[in-house]
Amino acid sequence: MCLPPWMLCDYEALVYEIGMRFRVVQSTKAFAAEFARRDQQLNGLPVSYATKLKSLHRKAYPHRDQQTRQEDLLQRFLDGLQDQEARVRVEFHKEPGTIDDAVYHLAVLEQLVADCRQTSWCRPLNTEGPLLVA
Repeated sequence: MCLPPWMLCDYEALVYEIGMRFRVVQSTKAFAAEFARRDQQLNGLPVSYATKLKSLHRKAYPHRDQQTRQEDLLQRFLDGLQDQEARVRVEFHKEPGTIDDAVYHLAVLEQLVADCRQTSWCRPLNTEGPLLVA
């Protein structure tokens, strides 16, 4: 829809109209909803996913205490990971206390898997038997 010609000459009316058309209302509820449904992007790095979650949580729940914040972040991070096998290995074998610990253990596991693929001394991760735990 085009703007009327008179509005192009009235700065305040123009700013108001642009604001009404393109303004994005971001409330704590909107950030909380985005936090709750946020998952790791396909081929996205776990560290960037964790950073985005921290930002959303800070905006969604600004008054939460540190302990609750860490619990929320860790659970959402683990639930939203694309690689479910890695999630299980980190969550249940390493039992991280914070999101930063989980990111660290995930990075170590990914490096171990990459190193393992280059050598012949270890078996593939998706076979039965003892788990390869970093």
